[in-house]
Amino acid sequence: MTKKRALLLALVLLVLAGIAAVVAWFVPVLKASNVEVVGNTVTTVDEVAAAANVPADANLLRVDLPATARQVAQLPWVASAKASMHLPDTIEIEVTEHQAVLFVRNADGEHLVDEQGRVFVIDTPPPGTVEVTGTGAGAEDEATLKAVVEVVQAMDPMVREQVAQVAAPSALELEFKLHDGRSVYFGSTDNLPDKVALMRTALTRPEAYLDVSGAPIIAVRP
Repeated sequence: MTKKRALLLALVLLVLAGIAAVVAWFVPVLKASNVEVVGNTVTTVDEVAAAANVPADANLLRVDLPATARQVAQLPWVASAKASMHLPDTIEIEVTEHQAVLFVRNADGEHLVDEQGRVFVIDTPPPGTVEVTGTGAGAEDEATLKAVVEVVQAMDPMVREQVAQVAAPSALELEFKLHDGRSVYFGSTDNLPDKVALMRTALTRPEAYLDVSGAPIIAVRP
């Protein structure tokens, strides 16, 4: 094949590819007939698919992926979402859900608090979620909730599983109520690593009231 013919063939193939692309763009040859969801635990596949709202006969190449992701991210349990296209017929939606750390019991239900210290939904608290009481403003007291989250996440898992409730009249007055009936006064998040470490030691003591707010000193009360 001569160089001229090779160039001509390349141009023809390029034109044909362009025509195919135009046809695929304007004619739904490739249809978005399948929606796959990954990363979800609490949110159901049906909920994600409904929020994505991608018609089964939609042109796969023309689905607005950023808009689809934004719609899914509006679901209560979804912290973020990402949508991608996979030929020949699939839209994949990857979701990252909020992790419930705390809950506040209000008249309208349990307000779940995520790892950022923000209320994100009213729902049944998952196992291991710690109840916060005495916040005054309840779920609106974001500074207090952030302080509690910071302490809870810094705890050793063996210590955290012993915590039943946190009495938190303010971010400076945190007191942890244990499942066995004992209390540990923590105070503020100042000197957090030392207080958290001291709390583990304090729990080996038998007293009903323990105070680690003055770490490294443990104050006790029978």
